[in-house]
Amino acid sequence: HMASNIADEVEGDLSSVYKDKLAGYTRSIIYMKPDIMFILDRVRGNGGHEYDWLFHAEHTGGKNSITRDNETGRITITRSKSRLDMDVLAPDIASASISDSDRNESFITLKSEKGLEETTFLSVLNPRPGKKESTMKSSLIDEDTFIGAIVNHEKATDIVLFTRDGNTGGMKTESLEANAERCAVRLDSRGKVEKA
Repeated sequence: HMASNIADEVEGDLSSVYKDKLAGYTRSIIYMKPDIMFILDRVRGNGGHEYDWLFHAEHTGGKNSITRDNETGRITITRSKSRLDMDVLAPDIASASISDSDRNESFITLKSEKGLEETTFLSVLNPRPGKKESTMKSSLIDEDTFIGAIVNHEKATDIVLFTRDGNTGGMKTESLEANAERCAVRLDSRGKVEKA
Protein backbone atom coordinates (compact mmCIF):
# COMPACT_ATOMS: atom_id res chain seq x y z
CA HIS A 1 0.00 0.00 0.00
CA MET A 2 0.99 3.63 -0.47
CA ALA A 3 -0.63 6.88 0.57
CA SER A 4 0.25 10.39 -0.59
CA ASN A 5 -1.31 13.75 -1.29
CA ILE A 6 -1.50 12.76 -5.00
CA ALA A 7 -2.93 9.24 -4.82
CA ASP A 8 -3.58 6.28 -2.56
CA GLU A 9 -2.89 2.71 -3.67
CA VAL A 10 -3.46 -0.67 -2.11
CA GLU A 11 -3.20 -4.26 -3.36
CA GLY A 12 -4.12 -7.46 -1.58
CA ASP A 13 -4.54 -11.18 -2.12
CA LEU A 14 -8.18 -12.12 -1.48
CA SER A 15 -8.09 -15.76 -2.61
CA SER A 16 -8.22 -17.11 0.98
CA VAL A 17 -11.70 -15.59 1.41
CA TYR A 18 -13.00 -18.02 -1.22
CA LYS A 19 -11.38 -21.11 0.37
CA ASP A 20 -10.36 -23.50 -2.42
CA LYS A 21 -12.82 -22.18 -5.01
CA LEU A 22 -10.25 -19.89 -6.65
CA ALA A 23 -6.63 -20.48 -7.59
CA GLY A 24 -5.88 -16.77 -7.22
CA TYR A 25 -7.56 -13.42 -6.60
CA THR A 26 -5.82 -10.07 -6.18
CA ARG A 27 -7.48 -6.68 -5.94
CA SER A 28 -5.68 -3.42 -6.70
CA ILE A 29 -7.22 -0.03 -5.91
CA ILE A 30 -5.80 3.31 -7.02
CA TYR A 31 -7.49 6.51 -5.84
CA MET A 32 -6.46 9.58 -7.86
CA LYS A 33 -7.29 12.33 -5.40
CA PRO A 34 -9.75 13.94 -5.10
CA ASP A 35 -12.23 12.25 -7.41
CA ILE A 36 -11.45 9.10 -9.44
CA MET A 37 -10.96 5.54 -8.16
CA PHE A 38 -9.80 2.50 -10.17
CA ILE A 39 -10.48 -1.08 -9.04
CA LEU A 40 -8.75 -4.01 -10.74
CA ASP A 41 -9.53 -7.61 -9.82
CA ARG A 42 -7.41 -10.43 -11.27
CA VAL A 43 -9.18 -13.76 -10.80
CA ARG A 44 -8.06 -17.32 -11.63
CA GLY A 45 -10.40 -20.22 -11.10
CA ASN A 46 -9.90 -23.94 -10.74
CA GLY A 47 -11.29 -24.67 -14.20
CA GLY A 48 -13.89 -22.76 -16.19
CA HIS A 49 -16.31 -20.44 -14.38
CA GLU A 50 -18.91 -17.78 -14.80
CA TYR A 51 -17.67 -15.01 -12.50
CA ASP A 52 -20.06 -12.76 -10.56
CA TRP A 53 -19.19 -9.32 -9.17
CA LEU A 54 -21.56 -8.07 -6.53
CA PHE A 55 -21.82 -4.44 -5.46
CA HIS A 56 -24.21 -3.33 -2.75
CA ALA A 57 -25.49 -0.05 -1.36
CA GLU A 58 -27.91 0.99 1.34
CA HIS A 59 -31.33 2.12 0.27
CA THR A 60 -31.96 5.85 -0.05
CA GLY A 61 -35.22 6.98 1.55
CA GLY A 62 -36.27 3.34 1.86
CA LYS A 63 -35.85 2.70 -1.88
CA ASN A 64 -33.27 1.07 -4.14
CA SER A 65 -30.34 3.45 -4.71
CA ILE A 66 -28.70 1.55 -7.63
CA THR A 67 -29.45 2.09 -11.32
CA ARG A 68 -27.74 0.90 -14.50
CA ASP A 69 -27.98 2.56 -17.90
CA ASN A 70 -28.59 -0.33 -20.31
CA GLU A 71 -27.16 1.61 -23.24
CA THR A 72 -23.85 2.74 -21.69
CA GLY A 73 -23.57 0.20 -18.86
CA ARG A 74 -22.88 3.00 -16.34
CA ILE A 75 -23.91 2.12 -12.80
CA THR A 76 -25.08 4.88 -10.46
CA ILE A 77 -25.63 4.84 -6.71
CA THR A 78 -27.63 7.84 -5.54
CA ARG A 79 -27.66 8.78 -1.87
CA SER A 80 -29.49 11.68 -0.22
CA LYS A 81 -26.40 13.96 -0.31
CA SER A 82 -23.99 12.16 -2.65
CA ARG A 83 -23.65 10.14 -5.82
CA LEU A 84 -21.30 7.53 -7.26
CA ASP A 85 -21.00 6.76 -10.99
CA MET A 86 -19.14 3.61 -12.06
CA ASP A 87 -18.02 2.42 -15.49
CA VAL A 88 -17.13 -1.26 -15.84
CA LEU A 89 -14.52 -1.47 -18.60
CA ALA A 90 -13.56 -5.16 -18.48
CA PRO A 91 -14.53 -7.90 -18.94
CA ASP A 92 -17.53 -7.88 -21.26
CA ILE A 93 -20.55 -8.20 -19.00
CA ALA A 94 -22.83 -11.05 -20.10
CA SER A 95 -25.69 -9.96 -17.82
CA ALA A 96 -26.51 -7.55 -15.00
CA SER A 97 -29.32 -7.65 -12.46
CA ILE A 98 -30.38 -5.40 -9.60
CA SER A 99 -32.14 -6.84 -6.55
CA ASP A 100 -33.09 -5.93 -3.00
CA SER A 101 -32.17 -7.71 0.20
CA ASP A 102 -34.08 -7.91 3.46
CA ARG A 103 -31.52 -5.59 5.12
CA ASN A 104 -32.53 -2.22 3.61
CA GLU A 105 -29.92 -2.49 0.84
CA SER A 106 -29.75 -3.26 -2.87
CA PHE A 107 -27.33 -5.30 -4.97
CA ILE A 108 -26.16 -5.24 -8.54
CA THR A 109 -24.72 -8.50 -9.83
CA LEU A 110 -22.53 -8.43 -12.94
CA LYS A 111 -21.82 -11.76 -14.65
CA SER A 112 -18.96 -12.64 -16.96
CA GLU A 113 -19.30 -15.02 -19.88
CA LYS A 114 -19.30 -18.71 -18.95
CA GLY A 115 -16.32 -21.04 -19.10
CA LEU A 116 -13.56 -18.54 -18.23
CA GLU A 117 -10.56 -19.96 -16.39
CA GLU A 118 -9.38 -16.47 -15.49
CA THR A 119 -10.49 -12.91 -16.02
CA THR A 120 -9.64 -9.33 -15.19
CA PHE A 121 -12.32 -6.99 -13.84
CA LEU A 122 -11.61 -3.26 -14.23
CA SER A 123 -13.92 -0.50 -13.06
CA VAL A 124 -13.67 3.29 -12.71
CA LEU A 125 -15.60 5.05 -9.95
CA ASN A 126 -16.38 8.73 -9.44
CA PRO A 127 -17.81 9.38 -5.94
CA ARG A 128 -18.76 12.96 -5.06
CA PRO A 129 -21.09 15.13 -2.98
CA GLY A 130 -24.39 16.25 -4.48
CA LYS A 131 -26.46 14.58 -7.18
CA LYS A 132 -24.89 16.01 -10.31
CA GLU A 133 -24.10 13.43 -13.01
CA SER A 134 -20.43 12.63 -13.53
CA THR A 135 -18.67 14.18 -16.52
CA MET A 136 -16.14 11.33 -16.70
CA LYS A 137 -15.66 9.52 -19.99
CA SER A 138 -13.82 6.23 -19.50
CA SER A 139 -12.14 4.04 -22.09
CA LEU A 140 -10.28 0.75 -21.80
CA ILE A 141 -6.60 0.24 -22.63
CA ASP A 142 -6.19 -3.47 -23.33
CA GLU A 143 -2.76 -4.75 -24.38
CA ASP A 144 -1.06 -8.15 -24.17
CA THR A 145 1.11 -7.29 -21.16
CA PHE A 146 -0.99 -4.62 -19.41
CA ILE A 147 -4.51 -3.29 -18.94
CA GLY A 148 -5.72 0.13 -17.87
CA ALA A 149 -8.02 3.06 -18.42
CA ILE A 150 -8.07 6.61 -19.68
CA VAL A 151 -10.61 8.81 -17.92
CA ASN A 152 -11.44 12.31 -19.15
CA HIS A 153 -13.20 14.38 -16.48
CA GLU A 154 -13.70 18.04 -15.65
CA LYS A 155 -10.43 19.68 -16.77
CA ALA A 156 -8.11 16.67 -16.49
CA THR A 157 -7.32 13.22 -17.87
CA ASP A 158 -6.27 10.27 -15.71
CA ILE A 159 -4.33 7.34 -17.14
CA VAL A 160 -3.90 4.25 -14.96
CA LEU A 161 -2.05 1.10 -16.08
CA PHE A 162 -1.60 -2.32 -14.44
CA THR A 163 0.71 -5.11 -15.68
CA ARG A 164 -1.12 -8.35 -16.35
CA ASP A 165 1.44 -10.67 -14.75
CA GLY A 166 2.79 -8.45 -11.97
CA ASN A 167 6.28 -7.98 -13.39
CA THR A 168 7.73 -4.56 -14.12
CA GLY A 169 8.08 -4.87 -17.87
CA GLY A 170 7.47 -1.77 -19.95
CA MET A 171 3.96 -0.38 -20.41
CA LYS A 172 3.57 2.11 -23.24
CA THR A 173 0.65 4.14 -24.58
CA GLU A 174 0.54 7.21 -26.83
CA SER A 175 1.19 9.53 -23.90
CA LEU A 176 2.74 7.36 -21.18
CA GLU A 177 5.62 4.92 -20.75
CA ALA A 178 6.33 3.18 -17.45
CA ASN A 179 8.40 0.34 -16.00
CA ALA A 180 6.27 -0.58 -13.01
CA GLU A 181 3.63 -3.03 -11.82
CA ARG A 182 1.09 -0.19 -11.89
CA CYS A 183 1.18 3.54 -12.50
CA ALA A 184 -1.14 6.54 -12.48
CA VAL A 185 -0.80 9.94 -14.13
CA ARG A 186 -3.07 12.98 -14.24
CA LEU A 187 -2.73 15.29 -17.24
CA ASP A 188 -4.10 18.84 -17.21
CA SER A 189 -6.29 20.28 -20.00
CA ARG A 190 -3.16 21.00 -22.10
CA GLY A 191 -1.89 17.43 -21.79
CA LYS A 192 0.89 18.32 -19.34
CA VAL A 193 1.63 16.06 -16.37
CA GLU A 194 -0.11 17.48 -13.31
CA LYS A 195 0.72 14.60 -10.96
CA ALA A 196 1.99 11.03 -11.14
